Amino acid sequence: MSEGVSFHFENGVVWLGLSEGGANILSAAFAKSLGEQLRVAIATPDTKCIVLSGAPKGFPRGNLNTDRPELEETSAISNVLDQIESCPIPVVAIIPDAAINEGLELALAAHFRIASKSARFGYNHISTGLMPALGGSQRLPRLAGAKFALDVFLNGKIYTASQALEAGMLDLVTEVDFATESTSFIQNVVEEELAPRPTGGIIGGRSDPVRYQAQMNEAKKLVESFKIPAAAAIVDCVEAAQITPLAVGLNVERSKYIECLNSDEAHALRHVAIAEKRLSRPTRTIGNFVSVCVFGAKAEDAGLCIALLDAGLEVTVIDHLGPPHPSMSGAIIGIYDQAVQNGRMSTEVRSTRVARLDVIQLESINEVTDVIVDAGKVSTEELVDWLGPRLETSDRPRMLLTARTLTETTELAEKLPDSIECAAFHFEKSPHIAKTVEVFGIPGQNNTAREGIQEFFRIVKRLPVLIEGQNEPVSVGIRRVLFQTAETLLLHGAEPKQIDGALGEFGFRKGPLAWRDEIGLELDLIPSQQPATEALIASGRTGKGVGLGYFRYAKGDGRPRPDGVVVWSLTNLRDQLSIEALEFTDSEVVNLFIGSLLNYGAHLLDDDILQRAADMDVLAVHSIGFPRRRGGPMQAAEQMGLFRIAQSLERYATLAPDLWQVHPLISDLIKYGQGFEKMDLPDLDEAS
Repeated sequence: MSEGVSFHFENGVVWLGLSEGGANILSAAFAKSLGEQLRVAIATPDTKCIVLSGAPKGFPRGNLNTDRPELEETSAISNVLDQIESCPIPVVAIIPDAAINEGLELALAAHFRIASKSARFGYNHISTGLMPALGGSQRLPRLAGAKFALDVFLNGKIYTASQALEAGMLDLVTEVDFATESTSFIQNVVEEELAPRPTGGIIGGRSDPVRYQAQMNEAKKLVESFKIPAAAAIVDCVEAAQITPLAVGLNVERSKYIECLNSDEAHALRHVAIAEKRLSRPTRTIGNFVSVCVFGAKAEDAGLCIALLDAGLEVTVIDHLGPPHPSMSGAIIGIYDQAVQNGRMSTEVRSTRVARLDVIQLESINEVTDVIVDAGKVSTEELVDWLGPRLETSDRPRMLLTARTLTETTELAEKLPDSIECAAFHFEKSPHIAKTVEVFGIPGQNNTAREGIQEFFRIVKRLPVLIEGQNEPVSVGIRRVLFQTAETLLLHGAEPKQIDGALGEFGFRKGPLAWRDEIGLELDLIPSQQPATEALIASGRTGKGVGLGYFRYAKGDGRPRPDGVVVWSLTNLRDQLSIEALEFTDSEVVNLFIGSLLNYGAHLLDDDILQRAADMDVLAVHSIGFPRRRGGPMQAAEQMGLFRIAQSLERYATLAPDLWQVHPLISDLIKYGQGFEKMDLPDLDEAS
């Protein structure tokens, strides 16, 4: 065996075992080994068929989006895949499990493809702003047609073996015995002396040019909304696959791939993906959790319980007020029923998860599990009174995770045995749909405990961001800064239409003012600091619910519409406050929003509240819908230029020093040519 590729010859068939001993990355070294073994197979006398045999873990690939082969590797790998396709002996790929990303491209290079019924296929590099680089954009359209290929490359979804078979990508999906049926197919190739069937010989667009052109026009219109170069590049490559020879199409693919790889969008998307991967990567093994005790949850905490159930945990909900109200279990079941109704969950999965739920009375439990999740609905004293006697019966380590503030959690920890590791947590959205969770370790807690607490949330399939030394969740601060910046711009001359329009063009799906209309203007209202919003509320404009807020809403139509009354009201308010109206360009509006968030992030880093700038970016992407293709506010500011953003801030700093006075950390980074990912604060301090 060489570099993960084993060689076995029997009865005219050369079996090349891929990923022997575990899943391999489709690297240049692996591809070189595969190419060498392929040449040996061709030279072996009496070889009638060559089999690329995937391991149970699937075909070699990049394990995650961020493990893409380097640019210099893609050419070498692509040459080996071309070698497979041009092989004079039939090549059969057998796929027992998954062929994802590079693994899919490898499978497409074979002449025949067999998959088990449970096998899955997909390509999700679009999420990091990239496209196929190993011939996938040319081979899949030729095999399965333009529409299916575009669906695979643009949607990033996983497809079943039956879907791939129906599309024409596979030759056989085994129904019963994968090994037996695969062997039978291979024997048929040998006995019938089937000829190689190179995919490159298929040019489907010429057979039905009208249908093909209609598909391409529809795709080009669709990808306009993607706002990333990779989407348009994929369409161009699929178009080439339908009308040009394979060699030409491969050249188009490579040139487009290089353009995408060097784009700002790909760098930003990769930045977020790497940050999320870092947060999701296990740091230590903390054992197998089976059950969780949720204390004091009510119907509004159904999402928290669902997040735990979805992770495969047994969840016991204890109602501190006596007999549990049926609305608790009813709320959980209702959410699951809705998921089934919408086709997002099968009835079997729903039944399995609901079966792990138990809502009981306070008096019905004496022993608590290793993990206690406190929904924060009772006083600290009540929680201690209930937990204390039960925890004293055992000195085994336990974990108490509570939806309280850091201060309250610290006080709570002081009243509990030392064997209890405590932490506060915060979900900015309902936990069953949230991607991130903020974790507040108590002061003085050791790193092992904090890592264990974060690891628990990884088990719950959330991205845990560690917050140090402050009560307020960072996501709440990010939202406050967003709204306060909009308020300041309104007060000094910008109109709602311009603010939301500029951020919409930048990539926000919903502008901050339309969003605030939706949730209600009273939310996050800071009296005396938001006079424009206060004036609107005083006139009865409280948001979308009443049809009037920063925008006007027609009955039955949720689209925000500009309203001259708001403009008139803001003009009068400026006159009363003796504020001169300024004219902001759309570019300045965007820069000031980015600058406000940049300043806030710099404060969090300088005070060691956050560990990394990338954590700020992840929270902004998931909490306020900061455009992912921009990478988050810290990454966006670096791509736009810290100096450029600082100039915009300095121009208007006197209007709102708390928002726009350039933070010293930013000034230092500019001065010494540093970026947030590579900053070295001690060196900067010494140099200054």
